[in-house]
Amino acid sequence: VNGITFEIVTGVHKSKELLATLDKVIAGEYIVSQSLLFFNSKNKLILNLYFVIPVKPITPNPSPPTGRYVGVDLGLNNPAYVSVSDNDYIRKAIGKKEDIKEMREKIRRLRRREMVKLTISRGGHGRKRKLASMDRFKAWETNYARTLNHFISKEVINFSVKNKAVGIKLEALTKDGMDENILGKWGYHSLLQMIKYKAERIG
Repeated sequence: VNGITFEIVTGVHKSKELLATLDKVIAGEYIVSQSLLFFNSKNKLILNLYFVIPVKPITPNPSPPTGRYVGVDLGLNNPAYVSVSDNDYIRKAIGKKEDIKEMREKIRRLRRREMVKLTISRGGHGRKRKLASMDRFKAWETNYARTLNHFISKEVINFSVKNKAVGIKLEALTKDGMDENILGKWGYHSLLQMIKYKAERIG
């Protein structure tokens, strides 16, 4: 990026999913979109890479497969709730609303505190630095939402595989429903796309 070479950090346990995704980005299968460069608290330059996964057209099947489906409800009390279509006792809640609310409040408190400092600072380098910190809060919130969605989508797929489902049915939320849903507008559509492409990988 502009002559800068970035190290790809995958962690101690290298994620096969992450590496496969990066391969698709490099190969051009996934389209790189607007991305974000910023310095973290340790003064390291970080690149947040955003990309678009092209949606493959689905040929309508006149005779859909019969068998067990997994239903995914995105509710008020839990980020996601999964159950199977043929057994009321096989169900599972994914995530905790308390954790999400706590993180939301933490980000909002820090952002409000920074906004007060920004209001007091009328100009100069200090103001520029504080404006940059507001971008970091946005990146922090975005990263948290993406991490949460990766966790939820992975759990949905694992539940579906474990219970030998032939397909997944997702709840469709209206615009008003998104406002009331615990995930809010943090990435509802992103979550659906993650579930979709992870499900397509395993058929």
